[in-house]
Amino acid sequence: MLRDSGALQSLLLKEVVPVEKSGKTVLVNSLWGLDAVPLVTIHLESELFSGSALVGVVDQLPVPGVQFILGNDLAGGKMGSLPVVSEVPVESKETEKLVGEIPDVFPVCAITRSMTARKESEPDETEMKLPLWCWGWEDGSDLEKSIERSCEASM
Repeated sequence: MLRDSGALQSLLLKEVVPVEKSGKTVLVNSLWGLDAVPLVTIHLESELFSGSALVGVVDQLPVPGVQFILGNDLAGGKMGSLPVVSEVPVESKETEKLVGEIPDVFPVCAITRSMTARKESEPDETEMKLPLWCWGWEDGSDLEKSIERSCEASM
């Protein structure tokens, strides 16, 4: 089971259990487009929801190995844990260990490290030198006069 806080409708993979369709359908916007998905009633037991539920039945789900997506229709605002985020990458021994064990889950971390290494070897491009016309001088010819006037005014 996958808790998807972005899913409006809970979805069950068709091959999981034989279910009787309710005759109702719901429109679901997925990775494969907008589809009319048949609804079935199932009994579900989990930490986030327990009881009878009307869920959509689909041929495939976007995450390999997942057989059921628990959406907001059943779990509402409940989440397994609150996401903790950081504005800058945080390194930890636990994360480094996981990167080694399951590297496909952490492609961004690998890019970040490579970008960090590249940043150390390349000049800082955050400073921008603007051409004189950005400051109002067409060709820079009045630049000296403007500086002189500025200096005279400040004396």
